[in-house]
Amino acid sequence: GDLVLIEGILVLHIEAIRRELDVRIFVDAEDDVRVIRRLTRDIKERGRDFDHVIHQYFKHVRPMHMAFVEPSKR
Repeated sequence: GDLVLIEGILVLHIEAIRRELDVRIFVDAEDDVRVIRRLTRDIKERGRDFDHVIHQYFKHVRPMHMAFVEPSKR
């Protein structure tokens, strides 16, 4: 049969998509690893400074992760 691979941090949050999937795989990384990766990427590749990245993480990234991504692990 056909294989369709769907990737995205919010794809498992959407119930209609989850119902259509035969197999669901959630690839997880430790919180501290995700923060360090984000810091490194945003500073080196996007030219942002440390304070901006930390502010954005606590104001937007972490709350959205906790609300939408974390629950989709289950």
